[in-house]
Amino acid sequence: MDMPMELHALTINYDRKRIDELPNVYLSTRSKNGKNTEYVVLGDTYRIYLASGKTGKQYLAMVREREETIAELKVLESLWQSKYRFDVPQELQPRAIRRMAVDRATFDAMAERRCTKEFTSYFKFNGEEYRSKSECSIASVYTSFGMPFKYETRYGNYFPDFTVYAKVIGRYFYHEHYGMMDSDTYRESYIKKQSYYSDNGLIAGLDVLSTFESTFLSFDERVAAQKINSLILQNLGYL
Repeated sequence: MDMPMELHALTINYDRKRIDELPNVYLSTRSKNGKNTEYVVLGDTYRIYLASGKTGKQYLAMVREREETIAELKVLESLWQSKYRFDVPQELQPRAIRRMAVDRATFDAMAERRCTKEFTSYFKFNGEEYRSKSECSIASVYTSFGMPFKYETRYGNYFPDFTVYAKVIGRYFYHEHYGMMDSDTYRESYIKKQSYYSDNGLIAGLDVLSTFESTFLSFDERVAAQKINSLILQNLGYL
């Protein structure tokens, strides 16, 4: 699934900015008495830290982030050049949003409180089990966009289908997929859940993204991609 143009541009601009922000750090191995020891070296100041020490581990994480970001940026820029005949719009700039703001490390550390309801059937994507084929497709979309997510983690009385981290806005949001909208009982539960989110201060389209499906309305990854794009742009105030 291709990224929508605006999200594609935002991600490129985020990666470029992040690479500039990260310190110029590299690894060095030194041998003493036949034993190799890794050190982290700050390229600008040439300060040296033991890679296994607390500070060294922090800088080592930055080394890995820098390498991963550079690799991602090369792919994104190559795809942009193959799809568009103009430069990446500089007016589409990422920024951290205060609502539900966390950094990536904090998001990764968030507790996985999975729903204990048994799967009546399941589908697999990347080795993980999901309750429906459509949820597998949603997982695939977020994976192709490079957006990490957690599946069925608790929020109050409910377990949103996806809790998603968007680095271009420095926050997470929830994604609920409603797959049986032609059922009266199911629609009632949908209204109840949406009311609960609203009562707890979550805003539809800003904090909670919803996709729908019924007997007469098939799930479409392209629609989901555009909704993700719109949520990001709305958070940034572009919509």
